[in-house]
Amino acid sequence: RTSSRVTSCCVPVSVGEMAENPHLELIYDKRWIEVQTNTFTNWVNNAVSSRGLRITDISTDFEDGLILIALFEILTGQKMPRYEKKPRIRAQKVGNLSTALQFIKDDGVRLVNIGPEDILDSNHKLILGLIWALILRYQIVGIEAGSPKALLLEWVNRKIAPYPVAKVVNFKGSWTDGNAITALCDAMQPGLCPLEGKTGDSLKDIERAMGLANTGLDPGIPLLLKPEYLHEALDDLSTMTYVSCYKDWEENQSKRKGDILKAGRCWMDGPGLEKGYTKVPNVFTIHSVDEDGSPATTGGDDFQVKLDGPDTPTVSVRDNNDGTYTAQYVTPTPGVYKVSTSYLGYPIKNSPASVEVEHAIDASQTYAEGRGLESGNVDDHQTADFVIHSVGPDGKPLTEGDNDIEVRVRSPNNSPCEVAVNDNGDGTYGVSYCAEEPGDYEIDVLAGGNHIKGSTFRVHVNQTIQPELVSGTFTYTVQAKDFNGNNITTGGADWKVNIKGPGDSEITVDTTDNQNGSYSAHYELAALEGEDSTFVVTCYLDGKTVGNSPFKHQLGPKPSIGKRLKNIFKGITGTNTARTVSSSGSYEGKEGNSAPNVAAARSSPAPAQPSPGSAPSGGDGLEGKLPFCVECGSKFPAPNLDKFCSECGTTR
Repeated sequence: RTSSRVTSCCVPVSVGEMAENPHLELIYDKRWIEVQTNTFTNWVNNAVSSRGLRITDISTDFEDGLILIALFEILTGQKMPRYEKKPRIRAQKVGNLSTALQFIKDDGVRLVNIGPEDILDSNHKLILGLIWALILRYQIVGIEAGSPKALLLEWVNRKIAPYPVAKVVNFKGSWTDGNAITALCDAMQPGLCPLEGKTGDSLKDIERAMGLANTGLDPGIPLLLKPEYLHEALDDLSTMTYVSCYKDWEENQSKRKGDILKAGRCWMDGPGLEKGYTKVPNVFTIHSVDEDGSPATTGGDDFQVKLDGPDTPTVSVRDNNDGTYTAQYVTPTPGVYKVSTSYLGYPIKNSPASVEVEHAIDASQTYAEGRGLESGNVDDHQTADFVIHSVGPDGKPLTEGDNDIEVRVRSPNNSPCEVAVNDNGDGTYGVSYCAEEPGDYEIDVLAGGNHIKGSTFRVHVNQTIQPELVSGTFTYTVQAKDFNGNNITTGGADWKVNIKGPGDSEITVDTTDNQNGSYSAHYELAALEGEDSTFVVTCYLDGKTVGNSPFKHQLGPKPSIGKRLKNIFKGITGTNTARTVSSSGSYEGKEGNSAPNVAAARSSPAPAQPSPGSAPSGGDGLEGKLPFCVECGSKFPAPNLDKFCSECGTTR
């Protein structure tokens, strides 16, 4: 573990003592403060840049503890315990700083004479001491068995030994001529900064070496120290901080070489690299290896996968903990993509790979069905529909929507028809269209720009035949009689007629009291041919039903031209009949379901007003009956009124 005593690196006092003692020469050297502030600021920014953070004033930018906490997390690789994410008041800031300082103390960093209030109150020198303690612990790593300064000098001399330069003895004057830094830079990567390239201008030679170390190495050595500071030999702590970056680079380079070697042996394969499909998971496998190149059997490696193409979807990588890693991507856009896979930033064996992504829907297996595609089942001016079932390349139905579906309907004159396509979200699509005219239509159904199975569909559209209206206008009269069967010749009875049509619809009836003992009703009935055409008529005189009321009207099917009857009820009357029924140019249904059969009403002589009663017997038997066949118009002979029509067989 490193010592927090600066005695081991440059001066015989602790960091805290150096920062607090006003009699020490370094404290009064404002130039030294400037150099160290600049170097330590750069060191902090280099560390926290991975989180997009940056400080500009090392005295004040740590006051709320947030950047200091981020720095500690990066250096230790651990997460800080709970702290205030948005500190506003002093107490919250002190709390964050206390948590942060305790955190690094627990990680082995020895802090002397610095507390949260010192940071909050911008104690510049103590803050510099804190940063140096962090540099010793986390930057100059591995130098624990002895003086960090001595061990770092030993490492530098070992690296520059092959070069004709003087041995370095300190971190001040030994670096001012530019020879040591030039040799050290070239030692990292021979040929990068040869001594032959020196100009003789020491400052320019230092600038050259530091610049090449920053731009020529991978990764570059950060410019924590300005070249003129190294040339002027103002602060050995700053020089140590900068030079230690070379040692870190070399140590990490050995690991990088192993990582590069391992990356070059890892490989990837699987269907997601051979061909991809939109909107569905495309999967492939990454295979890791051990140090000897044999297939790994454990997990824990860091693989990153990037997909570049018409779209840039995220690629997920799952560690299977057996040396393999499952990668998966989903993209909505077809096209050619580049799959780049790396291990710790280094490309693996067969990366990048090129893969073509096609539409997930397989047009050759996708199909459509429904009445709208069946010839003879579609009528013009009627909505026709069908369903498209999307199928993937594996022959399985797709369960998600948003696929590339297109439907085109062309009329007999080759003009397009309006089509509605509804994505049901489950891999099916409802399609509806309305043909404006009869004839042969063509329907194209495309998935991903290709015709589906059976497309182009050819559908014959029928001409719609509207059902004819069956109707009739009826008028009949009820004659009131007394109990002796004599006609009553005065009116005044309460005469009402109620008619209910299909679905209990009410039919308007015009009723008339003729003021001579007879009462008339006039109404019109209508229904579409083939639909329910039954009407129930109920007649009331003084609140009581008349004769055989209620009775039914049923408008029968329209007879053929040869049998159609015109005005068959016009002027038909009979002895004792209580009604007259007429038809104004319409036709009537079959016997038994046609003309109303209303008995005459009778009343006794005593009451002044007629009362409903049953029709008298006797007469010619025509009461409530018709003397002819309503189907063919043949007259029924009187003896056969209740039998079949001798002409067409219709029941009377």
